Amino acid sequence: MDVVALDNLLEETTQQAIEVRVLRRWSTRLKQNETSYIVVDKNADAIQISTLPEYKDASNEELEIMHCYKFSRFICSKPASYLRSVSHPLGIIFGPAVIVESIEDSRIYPKYYFEFTSFRDLIPSTPTKEIITDYIGTLEEIVEGTTASRDPFLRLSLRDLRGDTIRCRLWKEIIQDPQRFNRSAIENAPRPAIVAVTSVKITKPFEWIQLGATAATYVYLNPDIPEAAALKDRSHTGSSSLLPTTPIPIISSSVEKKCISELLQFDRQSASGRTFACDASISDIHITTEEGWFKSQCTIGICTLTAYWRDGFWTCPAHWRIAECRHTYHIITTITDSTGSANAIIYNDAGETIVGSPCSELITTEAIHDPMFLPQAIIQTKKKPFRFHLKVQLYTKLGVTGFNINKAEHIGDTSNPPTTHTTTEREVRNTEATLPPQTPTPTRQPHRQGPTTGIKRSLPTETGPASDNNPPHV
Repeated sequence: MDVVALDNLLEETTQQAIEVRVLRRWSTRLKQNETSYIVVDKNADAIQISTLPEYKDASNEELEIMHCYKFSRFICSKPASYLRSVSHPLGIIFGPAVIVESIEDSRIYPKYYFEFTSFRDLIPSTPTKEIITDYIGTLEEIVEGTTASRDPFLRLSLRDLRGDTIRCRLWKEIIQDPQRFNRSAIENAPRPAIVAVTSVKITKPFEWIQLGATAATYVYLNPDIPEAAALKDRSHTGSSSLLPTTPIPIISSSVEKKCISELLQFDRQSASGRTFACDASISDIHITTEEGWFKSQCTIGICTLTAYWRDGFWTCPAHWRIAECRHTYHIITTITDSTGSANAIIYNDAGETIVGSPCSELITTEAIHDPMFLPQAIIQTKKKPFRFHLKVQLYTKLGVTGFNINKAEHIGDTSNPPTTHTTTEREVRNTEATLPPQTPTPTRQPHRQGPTTGIKRSLPTETGPASDNNPPHV
């Protein structure tokens, strides 16, 4: 059977074989029974491979990252757009019939493959859906944080060749996998440290671009490619701000204390990504036909789909009847201090402090299945003073500015408006008002400038020396 280049694969035939290096492996939240791979051939073209459930375990045993193989007896097909992590128009499907042969680990097979997009090329885009790309930059800082469900995340600030800085969030699934993110190596790397991230989600929640990890994200430190060499050269010859002598800073984001009238004066851009503290009390609790006071989620595996109480059972659309589910607070309120009032959504961690018990415990104790029924334990929280840790949010459906409250503390009297000062705490994820926290996954591909590997590149850069001692990935 003839070996063909990835760029010459045909969808309508199975009489073709490929010789490639395996670069990455992952499973998505929606496709837990399948494994996906990115492979690259000697021409520096890449394609995504998806395994059938029947072959998942075998593929995990047979295929090793960075090893080279010859594959035959596979199917080529156009992949669903939300599953694609590279721009090749076809994908490959592996089943039990696939033939896998190990081949010599030759230098002709690149150890990297990227499809970079520059920051300024992203600015004109106004995506209505999440899009996926790769990104590279000089690591400026690392910010630690926790989500509303207490999962850790890291936010990397990356500066590109033009001096533009973009933030990229890495979720728990990435930062706890050393094969995809070697935290120790990155935190202790000599500066300038060049970081490339793959398959990151581009979002535009406010007026600036942000990046978020997906299930397919890998993080590479100082990859041996021209773009990384150009960034190092720029750091050594550019402005002094790119030449810090201290280690890469690992910080917690600051929290400013504001009163409600001050918070309502922020526009979306100036408040984006910032957490504030506000001393106030709950003046009203709202139950609508669409929103109750708690959310219920499936607990099978890492499924986060909404569970519904139907026919005497909690029911998940994916797993149907489930023995139990995870309940989280989602209380729509009006909060008030001496300077004004505003709408606010209280999420789970804050709700546990305010109500005094976990949501699941309250629901079990009170035998509650209807989120429209408001128990006395929540009603009694009205008028009590709290220090709310919140983010300013524009509620699009209502056309008003409100707050997302992710943390709360018991305090004394709130009759005097707070003065502005700065404290510190770990940043809390800005949970959307209509969705439970979940790890983002790819949805569709952006327009890309082209792939880059040890052979190909997509961004205009100045070529400089690169070390042969860099690890293939971190």
